[in-house]
Amino acid sequence: MCLVPLLVALLGADPGPPAALQDDPRSLRALVLLENAALPPGEEVVAAFRALAPGGETRGPIETGGDVSTFWLTLGRGGRFLVELVPAPASEREVEQALAFSASAALDPRPRLAPHHAHLVALLQDEPGRNRYWALVRFTYLLAAVARVSNATAVHWDAAGATHQAGWFVERAAEADPDVMIAIWTGYQVLADGPERVSVVTRGMRHQLGTRELLVSAPRPELAEAVRKLLRYAAFAARRGTSTFVTDPARPGVDLVRVHDQPSPLDPGQPVWRINYP
Repeated sequence: MCLVPLLVALLGADPGPPAALQDDPRSLRALVLLENAALPPGEEVVAAFRALAPGGETRGPIETGGDVSTFWLTLGRGGRFLVELVPAPASEREVEQALAFSASAALDPRPRLAPHHAHLVALLQDEPGRNRYWALVRFTYLLAAVARVSNATAVHWDAAGATHQAGWFVERAAEADPDVMIAIWTGYQVLADGPERVSVVTRGMRHQLGTRELLVSAPRPELAEAVRKLLRYAAFAARRGTSTFVTDPARPGVDLVRVHDQPSPLDPGQPVWRINYP
């Protein structure tokens, strides 16, 4: 059973072709890579979700349903979380190359995914009117629950084009801190910025949160610190939205960092916020 008729049954309206579903700004999509082709039981996913997420996220009844290849949860006032088993590997081009854009592979010069033989397609249509930031938080907990129950090998976060190692993903979600989760929601890409500097650019901020992407420029030996700062500033931007100045989260009330506008090196038609470090 595919996700399109499943959504029709749940939501009572034809949501259009799969591409339209994936482009729907209300929807969040991810792939969960599996060693074995088995659908995790919905009841076990709910239990793991309740164990991972704070009480406010899991308050109220959560209904489950499904069949041999799909399950779904109803959440709150109209939220829907749907999971479909695909008994085949995901596109290697889509998931393997995207590992390089994940913070889970930051310390590995040649990151590789563990072999997988099947995957789950996960889709969240959150409650109407719910803040997008908190929809991302909820999706993170739900995916971590699925990954934990299914012994997943990796999670591909679609909007960021980043594939995260499953153990790292679950650990970040278990910290229950949205500022930490920003490393899940956004991938990052490292680019040359002249002969002695590098730029680190976020991936997925604009599409998911409506903010500009961020770019931190730093001397080549300071790449690791540039990545840490990029994720701190991205978390700040996710919470605060647009701003001319960004307060340095490492020194609250002390440091003010000047943000410059420039065209994105990944998409010249879109402006990014540039921060020079040091």
